Amino acid sequence: MTKIYFSTLQPISPADQAKLGDLHMWTPDDGSHVYGVAIVRTEDPNVIADRLTALGAQVLPGVNDPDTVIDPEVYSRLEKHGVKKGDRTRDIAQKMHAASGMPVLKPNLF
Repeated sequence: MTKIYFSTLQPISPADQAKLGDLHMWTPDDGSHVYGVAIVRTEDPNVIADRLTALGAQVLPGVNDPDTVIDPEVYSRLEKHGVKKGDRTRDIAQKMHAASGMPVLKPNLF
């Protein structure tokens, strides 16, 4: 199982959600953005990441990837939830889990 975290300004339609498999999304009350996770069980994670990107989502690096740069737009979009520039994907996922209260957004510890 692989978790692909992403952020986007626009909602993902139900038809597109069906192409992404097990998808969980959270939108804050102000509707300013969508933050979510695609849980990939059988399909190639790169295919799912490419589909998310094609829909305008910004895919975050893997939780164990400390080197890939995160788009500054993601930081500014999520800063009201405690995300700071320099946070890595694991930090962002933990903060967004806390903000949303959605257990599925919590990163795995391995």
